[in-house]
Amino acid sequence: MLRWRRAVIAWEWTDPRRRPGRPPVQAEIRALALRLAKENPCWGHRRIQGELVGLGYRLAASTVWSILTKAGWILRRGAPGRPGRSS
Repeated sequence: MLRWRRAVIAWEWTDPRRRPGRPPVQAEIRALALRLAKENPCWGHRRIQGELVGLGYRLAASTVWSILTKAGWILRRGAPGRPGRSS
Protein backbone atom coordinates (compact mmCIF):
# COMPACT_ATOMS: atom_id res chain seq x y z
CA MET A 1 0.00 0.00 0.00
CA LEU A 2 2.76 2.46 0.86
CA ARG A 3 4.66 1.67 -2.33
CA TRP A 4 1.51 2.40 -4.36
CA ARG A 5 1.06 5.74 -2.57
CA ARG A 6 4.68 6.72 -3.24
CA ALA A 7 4.20 5.88 -6.92
CA VAL A 8 1.08 8.05 -7.14
CA ILE A 9 2.82 10.99 -5.46
CA ALA A 10 5.87 10.57 -7.70
CA TRP A 11 3.63 10.62 -10.78
CA GLU A 12 1.88 13.74 -9.55
CA TRP A 13 5.18 15.59 -9.24
CA THR A 14 6.54 14.41 -12.58
CA ASP A 15 3.39 14.69 -14.67
CA PRO A 16 4.61 15.54 -18.21
CA ARG A 17 1.41 17.37 -19.10
CA ARG A 18 2.06 20.16 -16.62
CA ARG A 19 4.05 23.19 -17.73
CA PRO A 20 6.55 24.65 -15.27
CA GLY A 21 5.93 28.07 -13.76
CA ARG A 22 2.88 30.26 -13.72
CA PRO A 23 0.23 29.90 -16.40
CA PRO A 24 0.34 32.64 -19.07
CA VAL A 25 -2.00 35.60 -18.84
CA GLN A 26 -5.07 35.21 -21.02
CA ALA A 27 -5.14 37.27 -24.23
CA GLU A 28 -8.47 38.79 -23.18
CA ILE A 29 -6.99 40.20 -19.97
CA ARG A 30 -3.88 41.43 -21.78
CA ALA A 31 -6.00 43.24 -24.39
CA LEU A 32 -8.23 44.77 -21.73
CA ALA A 33 -5.25 46.06 -19.72
CA LEU A 34 -3.73 47.62 -22.85
CA ARG A 35 -7.07 49.16 -23.79
CA LEU A 36 -7.46 50.71 -20.33
CA ALA A 37 -3.93 52.10 -20.53
CA LYS A 38 -4.57 53.57 -23.99
CA GLU A 39 -7.90 55.17 -23.07
CA ASN A 40 -6.65 56.48 -19.70
CA PRO A 41 -3.02 57.58 -20.16
CA CYS A 42 -2.74 59.13 -16.70
CA TRP A 43 -3.56 55.84 -14.93
CA GLY A 44 -0.74 53.78 -13.53
CA HIS A 45 -0.47 50.00 -13.40
CA ARG A 46 -1.99 49.87 -9.91
CA ARG A 47 -5.07 51.82 -10.95
CA ILE A 48 -5.52 49.59 -14.00
CA GLN A 49 -5.15 46.51 -11.79
CA GLY A 50 -7.78 47.89 -9.43
CA GLU A 51 -10.20 48.42 -12.30
CA LEU A 52 -9.60 44.87 -13.56
CA VAL A 53 -10.21 43.47 -10.07
CA GLY A 54 -13.44 45.46 -9.95
CA LEU A 55 -14.45 43.79 -13.22
CA GLY A 56 -13.81 40.37 -11.70
CA TYR A 57 -10.33 39.54 -13.06
CA ARG A 58 -7.84 38.36 -10.44
CA LEU A 59 -4.28 39.44 -11.16
CA ALA A 60 -1.49 41.30 -9.43
CA ALA A 61 -0.35 44.85 -10.12
CA SER A 62 3.06 43.47 -11.10
CA THR A 63 1.38 41.41 -13.81
CA VAL A 64 -0.25 44.53 -15.24
CA TRP A 65 3.11 46.30 -15.04
CA SER A 66 4.82 43.52 -17.01
CA ILE A 67 2.01 43.50 -19.63
CA LEU A 68 2.37 47.26 -20.15
CA THR A 69 6.16 47.18 -20.19
CA LYS A 70 6.30 44.37 -22.75
CA ALA A 71 3.85 46.29 -24.93
CA GLY A 72 6.17 49.32 -24.94
CA TRP A 73 4.42 51.59 -22.47
CA ILE A 74 6.90 53.65 -20.45
CA LEU A 75 5.89 53.59 -16.80
CA ARG A 76 7.86 56.04 -14.75
CA ARG A 77 7.12 58.75 -12.25
CA GLY A 78 7.10 62.21 -13.76
CA ALA A 79 6.18 61.13 -17.29
CA PRO A 80 4.08 63.67 -19.21
CA GLY A 81 0.43 63.34 -18.32
CA ARG A 82 1.13 61.28 -15.20
CA PRO A 83 0.67 62.33 -11.57
CA GLY A 84 3.87 63.27 -9.78
CA ARG A 85 5.30 65.32 -12.63
CA SER A 86 8.08 67.52 -11.33
CA SER A 87 7.78 70.45 -13.79
